[in-house]
Amino acid sequence: VPNSPSSFSQYTKSIDHVEIVDTTTLRIHTKGPAPTLLVDLANIGIVPRANEGAATADYNSGKAAIGSGPYKFVSWSPADKTELVRNPAYWAGAEPWDRVTIRPIAKDGSRVAALLSGDVDMIEGVPGADRSRIAENPAFTLAECDAFRIIYIHMDSARDVSPGIADLSGKPMERNPLRDARVRKALSMAINREGLADKLLSGQAHPAGQYVPPDVAGASRNLKPLPFDLDGAKRLMKEAGWGDGFSLVLASSNDRFPNDAQVAQAVGQMLARIGIKTDVQPMPAAMLFSRGSKLEFSAMLSGWVGNGEASSPMVALMATYDPKSGMGPSNRGRWSNPAFDTALGNALRTLDEPKRNGFYAQAAEIAVGDMGVIPVYFTVNTWGVKKGLTYDARGDETSLAMGLRVAK
Repeated sequence: VPNSPSSFSQYTKSIDHVEIVDTTTLRIHTKGPAPTLLVDLANIGIVPRANEGAATADYNSGKAAIGSGPYKFVSWSPADKTELVRNPAYWAGAEPWDRVTIRPIAKDGSRVAALLSGDVDMIEGVPGADRSRIAENPAFTLAECDAFRIIYIHMDSARDVSPGIADLSGKPMERNPLRDARVRKALSMAINREGLADKLLSGQAHPAGQYVPPDVAGASRNLKPLPFDLDGAKRLMKEAGWGDGFSLVLASSNDRFPNDAQVAQAVGQMLARIGIKTDVQPMPAAMLFSRGSKLEFSAMLSGWVGNGEASSPMVALMATYDPKSGMGPSNRGRWSNPAFDTALGNALRTLDEPKRNGFYAQAAEIAVGDMGVIPVYFTVNTWGVKKGLTYDARGDETSLAMGLRVAK
């Protein structure tokens, strides 16, 4: 898609060429062993050649909408609603709902009010402050599961002069403290993950010590969430030559995940306790990612929803940025570590699953050791559903009409 802010290249990087065998068969030739190929292909939508060159507006208007899914596209109104109708020819059988309306309701209070008033049948992203209120109401039920989303902080570790970095008087500096791994680790140690999860997020999160949940294949058994250690963080800052502190702009979204702007503000207050004067700048996620891709930030707090495969956040967020190979497409801090790239590359070429998972764990340990990206917490996905309906909670946070059913 022309001018798209994100690329699918990370999912196609292993493909050399595709051979048409017959009308129903493709043979994919890879550049080498590609153990994640099937998972990668599941992240790519198939479009007809007639759509080649179609613009974002064509997809948004429905002009380029195609597929064989359970519902047909009717209309999309920005910031208002998307309308779908049942596809009677769906290969797995017709869905129970004649019509589906999906409405974006960004504000937590408005979203909860829409459910409680009966204006909608289901909401996603139930805020922690309202979780018990909905759970204790006999007219509703909750659907929950642990998420694949890691909330993390990207830091500019590549440039000597970085936007948003200044001394305590606000004067831009020609030396970027985030290039020092000790400073990056000090930032991580200053974050009270337990406090964020328990108090600000009302238990809808788990502190993170790496980039995939510990029960995911390929996770390291050696990595635990870094304990909150204010004194230790201050010692590291002093050791690195930044004991007097500096000022930092921390960008974040304000409409991407539960309490994202509030989390960023809380992190900013935590960093202030080790001498980092933090200016938190929340903004819509679309703006955050667009500006982040242009490297306009020195630090940004965001989230990545994986697919349950350990390579997902590593390839996207931490691999050395290389558009030609498709590695690091969302590495907006431009962290680069040859040892990490080697371990990750070994994993991506290893078909033996135990050995591959060992390489993933090694890569994670290298990344955490160098604190290229700060892992903060994993989210818990919560949906509120009207009584009489059930929803199959998903780790990827997706809300699908075909997951909503009449309770038996």
